[in-house]
Amino acid sequence: MPETFTLPKSFPTVKSVITKFGSIPDFYNHLTWITANIFPKSWIQNRAGIEFLAHVSHSMTDITNNISGIGVAIRSEVTGIKDGKTAIYCSTLAHENTAIAAGYGTGSIVQLLLEGKLKKSGVYPVEEALSTDLFEEMMQYREIRFSKEWL
Repeated sequence: MPETFTLPKSFPTVKSVITKFGSIPDFYNHLTWITANIFPKSWIQNRAGIEFLAHVSHSMTDITNNISGIGVAIRSEVTGIKDGKTAIYCSTLAHENTAIAAGYGTGSIVQLLLEGKLKKSGVYPVEEALSTDLFEEMMQYREIRFSKEWL
């Protein structure tokens, strides 16, 4: 989850960012843990090992998708300073299809560029290039619903 790194860079008052994702039921989560903790570390240090693990991951996904579906759930928790006080902001997004949800993000950026609503030149993390209001407008347009709250 790149946001873990880009949010603190984009917003200097952010102290920490925690991002997690997973599947329910958590078959894939357990299989991923096994891969990360039991398979030899040398496998991720060479091209053949990486290719093998990519095939294993694809096979795991083929099995688990039939059980748990292809949806995605993402929760982010950002701790920072707001109005001079420590504040925690949480957001949660769920969608029945991971590929569609990911495509909506990219499609939104392209749409905004083509419409001339996004004019910041250069390469930036999304949260630096796109205002929160514009992001929320694009998600509403695509009927993506997410919850957000200050803790």
